[in-house]
Amino acid sequence: MKFTPEDLEDPNAPPPPGRYRVQIVSSREQESRAGNSVVHLQLSILDGPHAGKLISDYFVVEGCSAAAVRVGRQRLVALLRTFGITLRPYEEIDLASLEERVLLAELHLTVSVHLRHACCH
Repeated sequence: MKFTPEDLEDPNAPPPPGRYRVQIVSSREQESRAGNSVVHLQLSILDGPHAGKLISDYFVVEGCSAAAVRVGRQRLVALLRTFGITLRPYEEIDLASLEERVLLAELHLTVSVHLRHACCH
């Protein structure tokens, strides 16, 4: 079997892993499909062949396992510190204040495959 170039094109495919200069275009708290509270950041790649491509990152902040919440909150605090934002205990952050900020992000991809009817002979 041979694949044509058209078979290999996927306009929805994420950019390859690497470092990208990105701008936060949207930041909000929302509920995940599993019912957990997450902070969702949507970022736009600013330069290079993938300029304009949107990528997302999620930070679990409530409702999941204690370990997942701790990791999600620590990642979010690290991001805030990148921008020089220092929080005091119990202080709230206005997520909209993150929008339009620019940072250098390292993109790692995680791929999950779900097979419903797999059969091996």
